[in-house]
Amino acid sequence: LYMFQFVRQIFSAAIRLNLVGPLRAQALECDMQQLVDTLLGRYGHLRVAFDTMDDMLGESAVYTEPILELFQGMHDRLYSRIFNS
Repeated sequence: LYMFQFVRQIFSAAIRLNLVGPLRAQALECDMQQLVDTLLGRYGHLRVAFDTMDDMLGESAVYTEPILELFQGMHDRLYSRIFNS
């Protein structure tokens, strides 16, 4: 799930910077899915150590905001848009 969100955020930034269009970004994201699956299969067992308080407490750093995710998906229907899409 983390890798999927990471790839999605990269393409989201590329769209906002007008490097690619939304349809091309979606196609690229679908093309990347096989690569992401391969990388997870090969390196998914590795753990990266961080020197943070969360790791010392045994907690992972996560960010979940389901309502915000829903609003971001409705961006094309908003009255005032933040970026061109």
